[in-house]
Amino acid sequence: MGAWIERRKPDEIVITLNQVKDAVMTDGIVNGIYPDSFIQCFLDSGVKKFPVARVDCFDLLKRQGLLSLYISEDNGKPIEKKKGEVLIEQKVTAMEVQVKNLYGEQMNALAANGFAVRCGENTRWSRDKLKILAGKSGMAGLSADRKVFIHPVLHLLEDADYRHGPIEPYADLSVSGAIIGAYPITAGKVSAEEIWDANIDAIGDIRAGVGITNSIIRAQGDVHARYLHNSRIETFGNLYVQNEIIDSQIRCGGKFESPTCRVISSKIYAKGGVIISGVGSERAAPSTIVAGGEQHVVGLVQTILDIMNSILDKLEELKGEQLYQQAQADKIFKKMIKLKSFHDKTQKKKDVLLSELNRKMETLNKKTLANIQKLISTYDKRVNSSLVTLKTMNATKKEHDTCVVELEKEISIFTTQAKKEIFSHETTLFAYLEKSKERNGVPIIEITGKAYAGTTLGGVYQTVLLTDDQNGFTVEEVWPQGRYPELQFLKRGR
Repeated sequence: MGAWIERRKPDEIVITLNQVKDAVMTDGIVNGIYPDSFIQCFLDSGVKKFPVARVDCFDLLKRQGLLSLYISEDNGKPIEKKKGEVLIEQKVTAMEVQVKNLYGEQMNALAANGFAVRCGENTRWSRDKLKILAGKSGMAGLSADRKVFIHPVLHLLEDADYRHGPIEPYADLSVSGAIIGAYPITAGKVSAEEIWDANIDAIGDIRAGVGITNSIIRAQGDVHARYLHNSRIETFGNLYVQNEIIDSQIRCGGKFESPTCRVISSKIYAKGGVIISGVGSERAAPSTIVAGGEQHVVGLVQTILDIMNSILDKLEELKGEQLYQQAQADKIFKKMIKLKSFHDKTQKKKDVLLSELNRKMETLNKKTLANIQKLISTYDKRVNSSLVTLKTMNATKKEHDTCVVELEKEISIFTTQAKKEIFSHETTLFAYLEKSKERNGVPIIEITGKAYAGTTLGGVYQTVLLTDDQNGFTVEEVWPQGRYPELQFLKRGR
């Protein structure tokens, strides 16, 4: 139950938010429409295809399926689970849920064994498919894409580098020294003194006692560091940096609250608002600070859509190859028909000449006889040559026919696999969007110190380029009644 907008030429034709909303209204869609901020950020990102509405049944499935989660305490603190213990239990396996579709119409949706939560790493289904169990001992956790995990606790009393080797996937990782990016890391939560040259994907928080340098960080919890240098941070949570951010790109679904932090030559997008001490310098490249938007989740959706498109492209590539092989087989077959016709006509002419030669051999002079024999020999060579060519062409055609059959089997297998993969990716995509919807955007940027000229500041709908230096101010995107959104500047102390 979803609706999508597809733009064939997003770089050439500009589509506005109002045009999208008009199209949704014209189609009669009234339920499950994504907020304006989502649609605007999708339009700004230039993505060709994106969802504009979807009815999400997660909470309804949880309630009607009597889903119970045993993975955290009442205060949200994760619970340590032993191998084999129940993490999630659902009482009802098959049920009809009453939901309103995109058009506001009541409908029945059958959710056969429709668990609202999926198995993640180190978990497994029970035999009756009513429970998700711990596959090993560790800390339980639920990810943004609605998967339940077990994170074994791993403490390293040394640097995590090439000497240590790969880190156990999805562990709650604590490193006494530095994480040095010899291997990609997929983890629950991560803590280390320093993080250098790393590629980390974490479901929980990431804490660097000193700083993060030359790294790519993707997280679903909060990120803490004293400084960020030449790094890319993407997280559903908040970002806290004490001292400085230089040459970095930040996209967070929470707030960037760092009142003592200075930003230089970086791009910051924070849905929950921004508080920093200053931005820019006289010599550095200008920075961009945007608050309140959905750039983080839109970036995740773009990545998923690219993966889905690559799957579909692979399928189309296989189908294209099958059509090519079939076309080659058909082409050869047509040539074989023509060559067989030529062979038959030549054989017939040869037979006619032989018959005539046998009847009139005694009456023909030597010269005429030699000419006829020569012509018969020519026909004979042509017949034999065409037979050889027909055999070669037939063998080649069989090769193409075999390829067509093999590709048909491969396409059938890949189609089934592709449907499962695309469904899984779509489930993750929509779970990310619903996760982001839980938090309201705060289009407010507070700069307690100096912002240098050249800095770009913005909200969801508007941006402004500072033409001169500014000190101690707040920028808020407001939407006056009956007018288009605008950015308001307010000096501190007023």
